[in-house]
Amino acid sequence: MNKSVGVFVLLILSVSCCATQSQFGMLPMEPMEFVALQAINNMTETSANMPEDLQQALAQLRETTTQGFENCNEIQTTTMLVWQYKKCAALHLRMVTMTLTAIQREADARAALLANDAEVIEA
Repeated sequence: MNKSVGVFVLLILSVSCCATQSQFGMLPMEPMEFVALQAINNMTETSANMPEDLQQALAQLRETTTQGFENCNEIQTTTMLVWQYKKCAALHLRMVTMTLTAIQREADARAALLANDAEVIEA
């Protein structure tokens, strides 16, 4: 399975899981925020072989995502309009998905380049 498709499937499954859990008050945060941060954490756990700059990009993404969802929560608190929160949160979730996909593609491209270079050196 393509890794970007895998990330997308993970996000969809997490949203459906979180929507069910949130009905029972089991989540400390909104489902979209939970899904976004969980996706970042999952990639961070598997990023041991990633270059340092990509690991830093993940850390920056986590910080940006947290701040973005705090801003969305502020919108909901001040305006009391849930649809504005949902629109804001969906935008941040999309940004996380696109950024994670880009980071994964960059890591894959670098790994393929290194493998290709190793084959050329051996030959």
